[in-house]
Amino acid sequence: MNHIPNRRFRRFHRFHRFLAMPLLIAALLTSVLSIRFDAPARAAVDPQTEAPPASQPNQPSVAVDTAFSYQGQLRSLGTPVTAACDFQFGLWDTLAGGTQVGSTLTLLAVQVTGGLFTVELDFGDQFSGEKRWLETAVFCPGDAGYTVLAPRTSLTGFPYALSLRPGAIVQGDGNVLNGVSQTGYGVTGSTQTGYAGVYGASNSYGVYGLVNNADPGAGVFGRNDGGGYGVFGQNSGAGSGAFGLSSSGTGVAGTSSSGVGMAGTSNSSYGVTGSTQTGYAGVYGASNSYGVYGLVNNADPGAGVFGRNDGGGYGVFGQNSGAGSGAFGLSSSGTGVAGTSSSGVGMAGTSNSSYGVTGSTQTGYAGVYGASSAGYGVYGLISGAAPRAGLFGRTLSGDGYGVFGQGDSGAGVFGLSATGVGVYGISTGGGYAGRFDGRVRVNVLEIAGGSDLAERFQQSGTAAAAPGTVMVIDEGNAGHLKVSDAAYDTKVAGIVSGAGDVQAGLTLEQEGVLEGDLTVAIAGRVYAQCEAHSGSIQPGDLLTTSSVAGHCMKATERTLAAGAIIGKAMTGLKSGQGLVLVLVSLQ
Repeated sequence: MNHIPNRRFRRFHRFHRFLAMPLLIAALLTSVLSIRFDAPARAAVDPQTEAPPASQPNQPSVAVDTAFSYQGQLRSLGTPVTAACDFQFGLWDTLAGGTQVGSTLTLLAVQVTGGLFTVELDFGDQFSGEKRWLETAVFCPGDAGYTVLAPRTSLTGFPYALSLRPGAIVQGDGNVLNGVSQTGYGVTGSTQTGYAGVYGASNSYGVYGLVNNADPGAGVFGRNDGGGYGVFGQNSGAGSGAFGLSSSGTGVAGTSSSGVGMAGTSNSSYGVTGSTQTGYAGVYGASNSYGVYGLVNNADPGAGVFGRNDGGGYGVFGQNSGAGSGAFGLSSSGTGVAGTSSSGVGMAGTSNSSYGVTGSTQTGYAGVYGASSAGYGVYGLISGAAPRAGLFGRTLSGDGYGVFGQGDSGAGVFGLSATGVGVYGISTGGGYAGRFDGRVRVNVLEIAGGSDLAERFQQSGTAAAAPGTVMVIDEGNAGHLKVSDAAYDTKVAGIVSGAGDVQAGLTLEQEGVLEGDLTVAIAGRVYAQCEAHSGSIQPGDLLTTSSVAGHCMKATERTLAAGAIIGKAMTGLKSGQGLVLVLVSLQ
């Protein structure tokens, strides 16, 4: 467009999407922008103002986008222009020079009637707190090209309300968004999707909330009714994924109906930490999946979930009414879940259908660790119908514990279950499912893995005796046993356990004093190698040693049998050799 030195151009802009707030309405009424450019054929006019709508609904029917309406007036020689003109609009970071922000908007054939025109501008997410200037160029019929109007116009604060629309990002060098409350929640978030109700990522605290009200409240509270997290915090530095501090309520609380009530991840510290000095929980999570979930991958021993309580409550408390865990912690180098309490319960988890507390570790640390000076080190409760475990722990290392509990005056580990197992341990690699160093007291002891009482002995000779072999005392080697080879031998000691898939139920041994590799049944039921050459064996017959090595036979000579009886037959053998179920009772 040919350069026209005296064109005067006035313009102002407004949002079509008004918020029912006096502050924003005031901003609207003062958000008149003007650019003055002299032209010999066109004169300036005053900007037009437009009153906002009387009211707007509290909740918009559609989401607010980044576009806003802009209105201006164009005159030529004092006469309002009426024509279809082309406009170009650009957003800049300085009054002159500088860098353009976003792209240039070109609007063709904009109708200017009586000098007035209205356009809709959309520069995207460019209003996040920094100052912005608007540059305008116009091209009307008869002009040779676009003319840039100068100077640029400084935008008023009203378009910056775009930074507070749903889904917008507020950026800055300091704390750009803070929530502080004396009576309610500092920050709350709710979502019904797979995302987090409140999400924070930082090299310090992912999410930090503080509340000082007298009534029990939460430092950070998030709720999710979908498949995501009530509160999720992630930290890649030395702080906490999520941290909450409360003087009277819950440090961190998260609830979810199908996802994770509370989740925190950290590469160098605690996934989730909570501290309270009252009867509430240091960390509390309720969910249909995991009540509390923590993951830490740091090299130094840390805790997936750590909670401390100096009052009368729980260090960590997780509750689950669905198919997940009340509290779950995973750590590659530290403790899966750790809880300490000076007067309450170190660790407590409840679940209606799964495990109350679960822990997993691949190092020498404990899958679940609990320490208490007066209560229970670890406490697990399950009330579901299906048999589950009040407490479950697993370790994949050779020197670690699936579950470790320590109590100075109470129980190191306590498990209570209405329908399942109070405390459950399993070993799949040939190790011990449970081990106790010290005295053990039980009201009723039921053994379901075997049917005989056995002791470990050392065996004379090089060939190991097979299961079912009858063994006698080796008079030439004190404390040793050897395979029987004589009839009516009064040195008979027992039968090697394990024949017929019947394992030893209880094995006795004193490490370092009375040890051996041969497990020999001395009482109970066990299968034995028998021969019926001297007479068929019937249930109830007394059995003694045979001249056939490692076999027993029917005792027919009463005078010789005294002191040589190994037990009574419970099954028969008509002829030949075979296995007979024997009720071992040496006499």
